[in-house]
Formats: sequence, C-alpha cells, structure tokens
Amino acid sequence: MTTSRLLGALVLSICVSASALAQTDPPASPAQPAPLAQSGQLTIERVEQGFVFAPDARITEVNGETAALAGGYVGWMTDRTWLVGAGGYWLVNQDDDLKMAYGGMVFEYLARSQERIGFGVRGLVGGGRATLGSTVGEYFGVDADIGLPARDPRHGGANRLIRGGHRGGPFPIASATEILVREYFFVVEPQASVIWHFTRWVRLDLGVGYRLTAGAGPLDDELRGPSASVAVQFGGSSRKP
Repeated sequence: MTTSRLLGALVLSICVSASALAQTDPPASPAQPAPLAQSGQLTIERVEQGFVFAPDARITEVNGETAALAGGYVGWMTDRTWLVGAGGYWLVNQDDDLKMAYGGMVFEYLARSQERIGFGVRGLVGGGRATLGSTVGEYFGVDADIGLPARDPRHGGANRLIRGGHRGGPFPIASATEILVREYFFVVEPQASVIWHFTRWVRLDLGVGYRLTAGAGPLDDELRGPSASVAVQFGGSSRKP
C-alpha cells in the first residue's frame, strides 16, 4: 500500500470519528431536584364541651313590688357556643301573699366566647306557680260600690279565696275584701347578657331580661316584669388559654 493510500485512509478514519462525536449528545448534568409544592396547612382542633353550673340572683318586679329571685341553671356547653340545660328560680322575700317559683328548659347562644368580653342570648321556657294577695274587686273586676252579688256565679269561687278560710255565706262580698289567689302559669323569659371571662372555667354573666307569663288569668299582669341578673358560670371551657 502506498503512502498516499495510507494518508487517505487515516484522513477518512478521522472524519468518521469526528462526525460520530458531533452526533453524540453531551453528558447530562446532574438532575436538579424539582421544588416541592407547598401544601396548605391543616389545623385540627378538638371541639370543647363540658358541664356548666351557674348560681343566679335576680332583681325583678312581682305584684307591683320589687322582689329578689334566687336560683340558677345547669347544662351542657358545646363548642364554646351553645348551652342546653334546665334552671329554676324562687322568690327570696316571699310572704303569705307573695310567693312565686318557676323553672324550665334553658337555651343559650354565646358570641365572642374566646375573647375576654363576650355576649350571650339566653332563654327559659317552662312553668311555675304563684300565690298573690288581691281583692275581690281587682281579681273579679267588679265595681267597688256593688261588690260581688250573692247570686253571681263567681261568688263561690270568691268564698274559697277569702283569706283565713272565711266563708262569706249567701251575702254579697264587698269589693275591698282581701283574698289569696294561687295560680299555675306558663313562662318564657328571654335575656341578653354581657359575659366577662375570668378563666377558661369561670365567667361572670350580667344580664337583663323580661318575664312573660300566660295562663294565670288576672294575675298574669302581676307576674310579668323586667329583671336584672348576676350569675357566675363554672365549667364548659368557653375561652382558650
């Protein structure tokens, strides 16, 4: 083989090798990790619930007189928002002619229960019994000068209500004759409150409300009235630490 042929073969071999290298992909660089997408934060919080006990004192009006009521309510608080329970109240300054007690179911909704100062709306629905002093004229609505005639169908009822068990007999009953009336009644008592949270477990409840009654006949007007209350709630875990 001549020298020219050897050079030609060498040049051809170099060209083929260069062409192959040119077509070869460059080595891949180390793969960069793809940034991880940030997922949304998931918060799991336990629903707060627990037993609540609250002694309650009220100033109100009964039979045209200022009266004090003592009592309270118990219930179950859920999610620091709802309370369902039962409560009852009775007159502290009662007398023979001024007695009243009532009770029923209690429902309450709390707002801003996780703040130092919160608000609440509470209602009691139930029934009670009252004994009030009155006169024949006021209770039966008879004329002061005429009184209750002996033949009036209400005469027998008036005799049973006269204080001391006195029986008037077949004679007219004077309008000014004093009687004691005992009646059962239905009661609804809505209330709005401002609540001051001392701790998670103790709260001061200051409220104003109005007592509505029905079923006590002429005594309904004497049993209804506004009220102001002070209660201390224990339990329920209504405020975060």
